[in-house]
Amino acid sequence: LETVLEQSDIVSIHVNYNEINHHFFGENHFEKMKKNAIFINTSRGGLVDEEAMLRALESRKISGAGLDVLQGEPDIVNNKLIKYSNQSPNLIITPHIGGNTFESFEKWGWSIKDNNIRSKKPEVNQKSFSRKSKLSVTSLPTTTKVIKESPRKISLVCLFISLFFL
Repeated sequence: LETVLEQSDIVSIHVNYNEINHHFFGENHFEKMKKNAIFINTSRGGLVDEEAMLRALESRKISGAGLDVLQGEPDIVNNKLIKYSNQSPNLIITPHIGGNTFESFEKWGWSIKDNNIRSKKPEVNQKSFSRKSKLSVTSLPTTTKVIKESPRKISLVCLFISLFFL
């Protein structure tokens, strides 16, 4: 990873988020990146230490960043990165649209339908719906998710890159 960070012009992370990899990308990673590098996150906000990224952007340790996700979503009104992006051209934030694909909406629809059919009692429906829908969505084979959702996420990454080079 160290070599990749030191040599790459663009660093884009694509990792599932969990408690173990909270702030997976932090100060030491931004320090190792090239000064003209662009950082992109279309995965999850909690993967990145946003304070460290803000320091790297403000001090121009990295050239720019493109984010589709922020830590603490949906409650991001006081997020410092949003305030910074309103004043600086080296940070672009999109409203968490990378996963908005026809395929992802279709999966959610089938998941909701399947879970509703499996529920027998109305009072159980709400509990089992929220738990089961999360399980059914996250338990989809990774390859299917990558094949169906990656083209749109790749398009978003390309959009971020092109905006920095225009």
